[in-house]
Amino acid sequence: MFGVSWGSALSLTYALRHSERVSEIVTAVATGRLCEIEWLIRGFGGLAPEAYERFVAGVPDPGDDISAAYHRLLMDPDPAVHRKAADDWCAWEDTIATVPPGRDVEHEPWEPRFKLAFARLVTHYFGNRCWLADDQLARQGHVLKDIPGVIVHGLGNSASAHSPANRGCCTTPGRFQSW
Repeated sequence: MFGVSWGSALSLTYALRHSERVSEIVTAVATGRLCEIEWLIRGFGGLAPEAYERFVAGVPDPGDDISAAYHRLLMDPDPAVHRKAADDWCAWEDTIATVPPGRDVEHEPWEPRFKLAFARLVTHYFGNRCWLADDQLARQGHVLKDIPGVIVHGLGNSASAHSPANRGCCTTPGRFQSW
């Protein structure tokens, strides 16, 4: 199994449910935990405060759950509303995907339909806490004890600063090599 970002949580979930079908795991750790989601939405704001202010300003009343507030805007039938929300969400994605945060990154412009679909998908998963109980993957990690694996976690991987690799609670201590 191989997974990066949300694909990490998907690949680990699959491996836990179908361990007999998995020979190795290579992943950059993201487990869908609330602290990881909160780090991406709020915690990262301390590293890129101006971008964070713009991100939060894109939602009239964010309340406690900024991703849910964005999801409501992204699902608005008015194209002007959902397009702006997609633009704002994807600008934040660009910010948190760079090291140092907020550094300009050259890439092809996001296609508007892709932006909308991407932002809707991410906020839908975040709003539903990825359909995983908090720490579910870590608690079930013993199932993976006989599967060799590597956690790819670089110094610049600040987007998963609250990942199990950083917290020192790898799902199967001693089985995964982290680099």
